[in-house]
Amino acid sequence: MHCPVCSTEQVRKFSIVYEEGTSRGSSEGSSDHPRDKASYTAEHFSQTALAARCSPPHEPDVGFVLGSIGIVLSVCAGIQLGKATASLWWGMGCFFVVLWTLYLVWRLLLAKRAFARYEAAYWCWEQSWVCMSCGVSFKTRAPDNSSADARLS
Repeated sequence: MHCPVCSTEQVRKFSIVYEEGTSRGSSEGSSDHPRDKASYTAEHFSQTALAARCSPPHEPDVGFVLGSIGIVLSVCAGIQLGKATASLWWGMGCFFVVLWTLYLVWRLLLAKRAFARYEAAYWCWEQSWVCMSCGVSFKTRAPDNSSADARLS
């Protein structure tokens, strides 16, 4: 593998640069002093600038805001139907039907698109390399499976 800009062989995959430049850990300790017993836990995270540049794409979140809006809309619909029919059961049924419908709409429409974009971005990340001499980032294959190098930056 050669860099498309400077033709050196000093190139490394994004995934390797990311793993080698990222450190996570935790430590625990305690004190057994008769008067003051204490314990602690510390989390550690460090990352080089190059590892941050070569980091994988973030997975899409579960939609906390959309989920919260869905719950509020479901509660409102349940309360309104419960008042209109003077029945707690109709209100609870409406709550679950509206909540389930909103969940399915979110899952089928919005999440499907987000995960498709994430999978495409992750595929590109897996094909990406960085030159350790000139710093250019490039891919080994274009998404249409051609063998031509495609520059990222």
